[in-house]
Amino acid sequence: MIITHADADGWCSVGIFLLTEKSKKLGETLETTRYSTVRYINILLYQIIKREDPCNLFIFDLNADDTEKYKDLLIKLAKKGFQITLIDHHMIHESFDKKLIQNNIKVIRDTSVCCSELVYREYKNYIAIKDRDKAEFLMCLGAVADRRISPNIYERLLKFRWEKSFDLYAINLAGIKNGYDFLECILFEKEKKMHKIYNRAGRRRIFLDKIKKEVLENMEIVDKKISILHIFKKYIGLAAGIMVDIPDIDYAIAIGDRPSPTAITRIFLFLKSIIGIFVKRSRKKDKLMVRISIRSNKPIHNIITKISKTCEGFGGGHKYACGARIPKDKLPLFIKLFIKEVSSN
Repeated sequence: MIITHADADGWCSVGIFLLTEKSKKLGETLETTRYSTVRYINILLYQIIKREDPCNLFIFDLNADDTEKYKDLLIKLAKKGFQITLIDHHMIHESFDKKLIQNNIKVIRDTSVCCSELVYREYKNYIAIKDRDKAEFLMCLGAVADRRISPNIYERLLKFRWEKSFDLYAINLAGIKNGYDFLECILFEKEKKMHKIYNRAGRRRIFLDKIKKEVLENMEIVDKKISILHIFKKYIGLAAGIMVDIPDIDYAIAIGDRPSPTAITRIFLFLKSIIGIFVKRSRKKDKLMVRISIRSNKPIHNIITKISKTCEGFGGGHKYACGARIPKDKLPLFIKLFIKEVSSN
């Protein structure tokens, strides 16, 4: 069984692994692959503990909002008999990996590269020569999408023909909405589906320009080099990335508490709220939570982890790119603490 992060780097990691002889011997396929986010991974692992028989379990590019619960669930799976391999590049306290290793969980972590490069590095000797180009293409795509261009990636990018570089650019712009279709297209060379990706890339470019315009018009500069934006939660990562690329901005905070800009989504959310009046929900606390994406030009991982806990939420991620989920009423405190922390550094 494979579990991956539902983003480009996560899916590219899966694609590389599926090209290996090791995955074929274990019977791993696209059909045995599941995907998740940092918010839902603990729910998925809990379901696996309850419903699945022990097997080989590969987890790529995933941390969790609640890392303590994540660690406990992984250990429970290991004790149940699952043979777990965790390959990840998120920054996390060293005691996390140490505890997993003590419970016979294989952990491969390097925070300086993307997960796709880690998977390629670990399994390249299990990939047939005829499939190396596909594996390297997926590795570079994962790195470009995750903005982790290591010297190894840079060297390979320079060797690509311009057509191949355009493929990277188009796929990255298009976004990987459905990882299954995307990997089927790449792994099995389905050219017709590639044309759909190029067409989607054209539409995506127009969409990105609209989001960029909204960001530039609505962002607020606070305390020197810190920018803040309230936007629909689906776009927080994109918005934070746009802001931090602006000259003289060192820290960008995108807060997902604005209504959706599309009419269809607004209607859906309205109907969902109406249903919620009549249907009792067990996870009431989630209604009060807000998601935040932070990008920076200086290390922020430890800061976000600390102030998220102070605000009764969860947070963390990469050295220069983090996420947080906190109670909505703690948002002013979160921003105040963030400004205080980065101003003192």
